[in-house]
Order: sequence, then structure tokens, then C-alpha cells
Amino acid sequence: MKVLVNSDILANRLLSLESEEGAAPTIAHTEAGGTPDFHSTRAIEADSVVDVNFSGKSTWRIEAGEAIVAGVRVQAGEDGVLINAVESDIGYVTATVEEGEIATLVRTAGSIGGGEGEPGPQGEQGPQGPRGTKGDKGDKGDPGESQFTADEVTALKALIQE
Repeated sequence: MKVLVNSDILANRLLSLESEEGAAPTIAHTEAGGTPDFHSTRAIEADSVVDVNFSGKSTWRIEAGEAIVAGVRVQAGEDGVLINAVESDIGYVTATVEEGEIATLVRTAGSIGGGEGEPGPQGEQGPQGPRGTKGDKGDKGDPGESQFTADEVTALKALIQE
């Protein structure tokens, strides 16, 4: 996919796709707090037309905009750098980095494909599934209390033996 570059893009930055009906798609650094669509692997000059390559990788190498501790959730900061997450996050970093260093961002499920939205309406009840196989016979249950008293049992035994 060919896109027009809006402004100078620095290497190892988060990028977002911007498109309007009837206009060529453009890319720029992701806005602070935004959800990135791509990342840059090199510097690109403004007004260039470039091919966007989709690697499908779940990790990206992105410049840290501040010190970030390993495993901490991050979000996009100004000019497409990573910063510690304040609200929503796009993933976490695998190692502690200082400002200006390149971090390995592990994108999490909610950050892939546009982030979270409002839940949709409840779907309809699905069809009845097939009947399962018959289970094993259960253990014999507790016989419970006798319906006769001890005196009645003795009287009944005496009648049977007569």
C-alpha cells in the first residue's frame, strides 16, 4: 500500500494512518494517547510517497520518550514515542529503558486492530447442540431411615415365620 508522508518521520516511532474519502491515505506520528497502525524502521522525509510493509510482528522496536521499567504498560507519547501508560495502553516493554533508548514493545490484543470500543448488543440464542453421551452409573445412594420402628420389624418377622 502506498501512502503519503504528512511530516518528517523519525526512525522507530509509532505511526497512524489517516485517510479521507477521495484523498490519498497519509501517515504521521501517532498522536499522544492514540492507537498506532504501523511503526517506522527508518527516517522518512515529509511529502514522500512510501510503500507500507505489513510484517505481522507482535513486537516493535520503538524509541522511549521517558524512562520505562520492564513489564510496565505503555502508550503513545508526543511524536510517536513510548511513555508510561496513564489511561489506556498499547502493550508493554520487555526491558528497562531510559529516555531516547530503543525499547521492544510487545503489542497486546486490545491494541491490535483499533483498541477497545463499546460492547455490541447481545446476540441471539444459538441452536441446541447435540445430545452428549450417557454418563457412567452413579454410586449407590444412602438407604435413608427405615420406614418401620424396631418393634414393627420384630412383629413383621414373627408374622412371616408363622
